[in-house]
Amino acid sequence: VYKRQALSTTRMNAVLSRRCTPRAGRAYILPMEPQVSPPHLDELVSPGHRIVLGMSLLVGHFVIGAIGDYAMVPDLLAPFVGPLFLVLAPLAIARWLGADIQASFAIHPQPPSQLAWCAVTGLALVAPMVILGMLNSVFVETPQWFLEAVDDLSPDTPLEWTAHLLLVAVLVPFAEELVFRGILQPAAASALGSLRALAAVGLIFALVHFQLWNLLPLAIIGMVLGLVRLTTGSIIGCAVAHGAYNLGVTLLGRLAASWGDEPDVRAFGLLMVGAFVGAWVCWVALGRLRPVVEPMPPDEGELR
Repeated sequence: VYKRQALSTTRMNAVLSRRCTPRAGRAYILPMEPQVSPPHLDELVSPGHRIVLGMSLLVGHFVIGAIGDYAMVPDLLAPFVGPLFLVLAPLAIARWLGADIQASFAIHPQPPSQLAWCAVTGLALVAPMVILGMLNSVFVETPQWFLEAVDDLSPDTPLEWTAHLLLVAVLVPFAEELVFRGILQPAAASALGSLRALAAVGLIFALVHFQLWNLLPLAIIGMVLGLVRLTTGSIIGCAVAHGAYNLGVTLLGRLAASWGDEPDVRAFGLLMVGAFVGAWVCWVALGRLRPVVEPMPPDEGELR
């Protein structure tokens, strides 16, 4: 009797094990617990707080940059102090508040083709903005100390060129776009509307540079970058366009240095033609920009 009971128990265990063991090739839908994503920064702070945050970051950027210039920081690394503060401070604040960093600052990835059109937009602005800068300097003359400072900051060695291009084409564009188009423009849009916020933040962008002799081109650049942000919904394209513009200005400045103090008529004529062509190319490139496609939300379950 005991042998028959033991044999029956063994068979029953074997049947249960076969029924409970997943077979090869069979998929099982297992329920998943709902995932709660981090809140948007707008859910934690008001638009006014975002504006105060952005303006405070700009003030802190100037203070930290001044400290970096006078502190025991090597001359090659001192220009990086202020922009690094502009990048790290808002990310740290958002992380401390528990906000979704990518959604809160619109750091959405874009397709390479869209980034290429953003770069074309920035490069196409170089020649038109140079002409506008010349027109602006008729009313407000460029001070001599600014020209001397630009000459002093001009890179010479390969190491200086590498650091300079990394600063003006990568770090500074991303830092400024994070503050102006990632923090200030959405906050201003909630109160002024999209187009008025675009113009207002573009003007603030120009004023914060403290260059009255370049106020007109800087304001237009800020508005174009705001339009890129409004069209694509991401600051990545804004940073690419901004970096491409800075790179083009740097290379054009190096080329203009070879012309001397008085460029000839032929060079000025080429610049005028480049300004008209650049304005048309910029218009075409802006028309090619598309909004970032948001990913589909996850399903209730997962195929395993």
